[in-house]
Amino acid sequence: MGGLSNTSLASKIANQMLRLYCRRNFVPSNSIETARRNMNRVAAVRSALLNKKFPRAHFEATTLGGVVTEKIHVEGEQQAGCLLYFHGGGYFMGSIATHRGFGLRLSFRSKRPVYLIEYRLAPENPYPAALEDALASYRALTEIHPPKSIVIGGDSAGGGLALALLLKLKEMGGPFPSGVFCLSPWTDLSCSEESHRFNSKNDYMFQPEHFEQWAPLYLGKESPTHPLISPLYGDPSGLPPLFIQVGASEMLLDDSRSFARKAREAGVEVELEVWDGMQHVWQIALPHLPESKQAVQKMLAFINKRLPENGPTPR
Repeated sequence: MGGLSNTSLASKIANQMLRLYCRRNFVPSNSIETARRNMNRVAAVRSALLNKKFPRAHFEATTLGGVVTEKIHVEGEQQAGCLLYFHGGGYFMGSIATHRGFGLRLSFRSKRPVYLIEYRLAPENPYPAALEDALASYRALTEIHPPKSIVIGGDSAGGGLALALLLKLKEMGGPFPSGVFCLSPWTDLSCSEESHRFNSKNDYMFQPEHFEQWAPLYLGKESPTHPLISPLYGDPSGLPPLFIQVGASEMLLDDSRSFARKAREAGVEVELEVWDGMQHVWQIALPHLPESKQAVQKMLAFINKRLPENGPTPR
């Protein structure tokens, strides 16, 4: 378990700005359409700046297993392997557009292509739609890159989806990717972890009502303890190496700690970092916060360890 014990002034200011914004615009009473629109509005501003900052970036519209996908890469020296990334958004919002900026920065810093997928969203498409799309995209990607040259990542619901995919692959007999990194993954849609209570006043982005309203959208008629919906209730034995980062102030703190503990007890190689003073998925603030830069550097160290420079090449 690692991270920073002292929060930078920049992050303290950013956290207060986040709190003000979320209390005004990201409220539980918002409709699905309003929540999606607010998330997309923020993403549109960030995306408009990408071409100016990264003139050598390429965004290739494609499909993987029939799933709409964007392949992001930056011209220049490239290392072997690739990243498959699942966006967050509570399973009912988020898109390639909302996470394009983060995907680009991951591609730029890792020197590898990043594949972002447009998995189907609830409530129009509840479980198992997102998992089916994650599985289809991964299996199609293994026809381009050997499994051991793929690292999967995801934030929030996307992190939970990445772990659910591993459990599904285990059920099917593999093959597994080389590793998985998760940023504040949502691993328990029953919302029963203790941090949902003791961090409810420390989490500047979410309120308990958020998760209580969002979970049923994805569940459909399934139980919240279904292991392919809430990976915390699955058997993690035999999974590939995992890297998990979470903020100490998040309501989802124990979603990470409990899953990491269960995975370690099952013999899985797990790196868990709990970062003091950090809010939900602070890494996406890259490059504006020092903690975002440092967290991504640690994440890249995990990726580079799993995908060495002279690793498997695309088929």
